[in-house]
Amino acid sequence: MRSRIEKDGGLLGTTGWAGSRRAEQRAIRVGTWLVLLALVPLCGAGAFVIAELRSATDLRDQAREVDASVNALVVMNELRAGLLDERNWAAASVGAEDLGLDDATIEDVLGFSIEDQRRTAQREVDELIGRHADPALAASLATLRQELPREYTKVGDAYATLESRVADSSQRQVDRLLVVAGEVDGGSGLIDVLRILESATLARQATTALVTEYFALEFAGAADADANIDELVEQRELYLIAMSQIARMQRPDSHVAVAASIISESPEARSFTDAASQLTDELLTTGFDVRPTAAESEPRVDPFGELVDIFLDGVESSRQHLGLIDAAADDVTDVSASLSQEADDSLRSVIIRIVALAMISLTSAVLLARVIRRPLRDLSTAARRLRDGDTGSPPQPSGPAEVREAAQAISEAAGHLALAEQQAKALAQGAFDHPILAQTAPGALGASLQEAVQTLAASLSDREEFRRLLTHEATHDALTQLANRRAVMARLTESLARTRRTSSSLAVMFLDLDDFKGVNDHHGHLVGDAVLRTVSQRLLLAVRKGDHVGRLGGDEFLIVAEPVSGFREALRLAERLLDAVQLPIAHGDGLLAISGSVGIALVDDSTNLNAEEVLRDADLAVYQAKSRGRARIELCDEDLRSELERRTRLEDAIRTALAQEQLRLHYQVIVDPATGTASALEALVRWQHPVDGLVGPDAFIPFAERTDLILDIDRWVVVEAARQLQTWTGDDGLARVPVAVNISGRHLVADDFVDSILQPLADAGVRADRLIVEITESALLDDLDNAAHKLEQLRAAGVRIAIDDFGTGYTSLAHLRTLPMDILKIDRSFTVDPNAASLVQLIIDTGHLLGARITAEGVETIDQATALTKMGADELQGYLYARPVPPDELDLAGRGTRTENVPAESG
Repeated sequence: MRSRIEKDGGLLGTTGWAGSRRAEQRAIRVGTWLVLLALVPLCGAGAFVIAELRSATDLRDQAREVDASVNALVVMNELRAGLLDERNWAAASVGAEDLGLDDATIEDVLGFSIEDQRRTAQREVDELIGRHADPALAASLATLRQELPREYTKVGDAYATLESRVADSSQRQVDRLLVVAGEVDGGSGLIDVLRILESATLARQATTALVTEYFALEFAGAADADANIDELVEQRELYLIAMSQIARMQRPDSHVAVAASIISESPEARSFTDAASQLTDELLTTGFDVRPTAAESEPRVDPFGELVDIFLDGVESSRQHLGLIDAAADDVTDVSASLSQEADDSLRSVIIRIVALAMISLTSAVLLARVIRRPLRDLSTAARRLRDGDTGSPPQPSGPAEVREAAQAISEAAGHLALAEQQAKALAQGAFDHPILAQTAPGALGASLQEAVQTLAASLSDREEFRRLLTHEATHDALTQLANRRAVMARLTESLARTRRTSSSLAVMFLDLDDFKGVNDHHGHLVGDAVLRTVSQRLLLAVRKGDHVGRLGGDEFLIVAEPVSGFREALRLAERLLDAVQLPIAHGDGLLAISGSVGIALVDDSTNLNAEEVLRDADLAVYQAKSRGRARIELCDEDLRSELERRTRLEDAIRTALAQEQLRLHYQVIVDPATGTASALEALVRWQHPVDGLVGPDAFIPFAERTDLILDIDRWVVVEAARQLQTWTGDDGLARVPVAVNISGRHLVADDFVDSILQPLADAGVRADRLIVEITESALLDDLDNAAHKLEQLRAAGVRIAIDDFGTGYTSLAHLRTLPMDILKIDRSFTVDPNAASLVQLIIDTGHLLGARITAEGVETIDQATALTKMGADELQGYLYARPVPPDELDLAGRGTRTENVPAESG
């Protein structure tokens, strides 16, 4: 059996060797490969020659396209110039008619006929239109000539539309030429001359337009003068810009330089330019009205005077600028021809270089084949051994040093293959601490490989750690390390989907710390940050396993409790959270007490709300908790959502009322009981609702007080009261009666409070002492020092200050003494209560001691009025004297007293 195997093995070995020999015999020799290798650059050179040939052909085609486009552009520019010439001669003909001169008289005086010049210009335009090949333009021009206006100033407008069409075509042609130039190698010079051509065209148009506008001003009426002056100035500026561009870009030896020199030395061009500048400066200095037009001047022996010379100079200048366009076109043609010649020269040079390269490549290939063929064959043998797993040292071949180094490198590489394979597997598996990664193969290559492996392992490890950190930072709050808003909202979205899928319930709890701003204000932000970190850790310890805690921002936290059996379980968890929050927090040498409010939104599988809507419900509930006191827990239910919708509708309605001026001011008289006369009026706001009619303030002011809408209402009241005071300035009965306006506590703390009171008075031209600002006692309690400072500023300006509803707050006498006030108003709850007489007397006596006048509100009966007067009240206000009425129903003279009891109405 063994002999059979050996025999078969020998047979197989012989067959394999024979096959290898046949494959070796079929393989192309290295010399042949070198020759073929030499052919590679030759093929590349051939492809390069073809590409260069195509490029040169494209360049010649582009040059021809540029020539054709330039010719078309010249025709269009000549056509624009011809149209302007025809317009000028047509305008001259109409102007002569305006002066009452016939063509024969003009020809006798000037030696030429305007009509002949006009017909000549028309023939030139017709010939150019034929070259332009635009039948629509020809038809429009024919119609224009038949219906030409007979007013000088309207002739230019009639031709302007046609000239604009040609100008648009010309500009499109220039733009296309610039695109072509940008695509041409070395086309920067072509772009420059195209820009010069564009500027020359602009200069020519500006020159011709100057002729038109100059004589439009000579024959225009005053009504058209401003437009003509503006156009004359604009065209002069355009001309100067265009000529400056040409002077900057032109080459000294160019056609344009010669043409520009002719223009600069032309007496006609200078004469017309000077005349246009003189006329412009004169009109801009003296105005048009004081300068008679040519048509309005006294008759002269020469009916045209110097206008004819100026006109002819302008026409000549325009023709010289047409020569400037032709010169620019010649420069473009020259540059295009130069580019084409450069393409031909470049092609010849490339062909010569490629032929030389081919000869050198073939010669080098033959020489290299003789020198390197045998060493490479030995190197191939060694490589095959390495491929077959023979790691023995290959024979040292002769030949170039590079071949010997390659053989040595193959020998060293064999020792690295196994190690490199094992290390690659460890890296691929993420085993960065595997011992195999610390092994080093011998030799320089081994050291380099080991360094690369260590660098790669460290880099992969760092990248993995960095990715983990980025993921953490992207989803966690930097201060508390809780999930941030985006992460907690994503978790809530997942929980909502899971709730619907599993038919379970979850609770979303919005926890907001109470008066956290005070912590920052009194203890600093470092203490505030420490409080937030402590609260975060307590919340994590208080929730159940599986519940999610996140920080929305500031002092707001969100807890997603999943699942919950119902409100009772959610309530127990919320109470546990509040208990944890309310534990004292040590800081410095003391303890800091803090509390929180919680709003709960319950969600089950029937709730069709997204994460933002559930968060809104929880936010609404915590707002309700804070509005009812602190350290409370509230549940968002349908009643709360309905209340939100109602408040939203009311807020929108109030905004609409402000925008559509539906608010009204009614005025109630305040009486001096000693004289029986009106000592002041109180402005009270009403809402003239389009559906509900006149609505009292109790229906909307309390709601507005909870929002910034009260600021808008307050500001409207002050502006409207100031406007009404201004209208009463001429009224003998009302001119000296001040008006009191009620100001909200929200308005009082606003930064612009003082300006919002004084500015409307200044705008209306009303003295400040005609306004009384009423501030409720409770509005002063939040920040007495700040309120006193602002009220003192108003008093210094002349505004009087009244403390309204006094007795309903908790202002101490010490505070009352420091408040700037002129009037103390006793709330009606005291004036209508007989048992409060002693308290009312105390308030009156105290107010008088502080130098204030006392106003008693809510006086409805004569008995009340008599009693309050005896106590020393300085002013009385109530239904006994008058109800609030619109300003046009005020009747101070007809005011009487009423003795019957009437129901009270809030202001």
